[in-house]
Amino acid sequence: MAPTKASPTLQLDANDNPTIALVHTSRALTIWRTSGVVRLAVTVRTGTSPALVLDAHGDYHVAFVTPSKSVSVASLSGVIDTGLVAAPNSNPSIAVRGDGSVVVVVANTTGLVQIAESSLDGLTFTASPALVITVRTGTSPVVAAFGPTGY
Repeated sequence: MAPTKASPTLQLDANDNPTIALVHTSRALTIWRTSGVVRLAVTVRTGTSPALVLDAHGDYHVAFVTPSKSVSVASLSGVIDTGLVAAPNSNPSIAVRGDGSVVVVVANTTGLVQIAESSLDGLTFTASPALVITVRTGTSPVVAAFGPTGY
């Protein structure tokens, strides 16, 4: 069961198998797949929802806001801090580029759009300086990937 104000996200792999990222009532991040359920030992901030994307191999990458407002990404490699800090009630967005790297975007604590990009192996993230794009309080920016390195 999901707590109030937390929306699950769904992605289908190339064979139409669903993957769902949701927040359990205990605020634990949970990944549901036809192959089984993974309940991660991380807590999602109250009032926020995780963002899910699948890579070309069908592996999940889930961006979420922690109770301390930092943004992390959970994947088969583990949980990695992106270096981003989210504004209140702002959800992260996540995309996988053609080269396999991951891009995460969020409204930061000053209300500006900020981006973090992963290394090709996905084990580290580098946050870029905030863009001069203001996000309305309580809303969330969205990112999409195109080509090998675009977003």
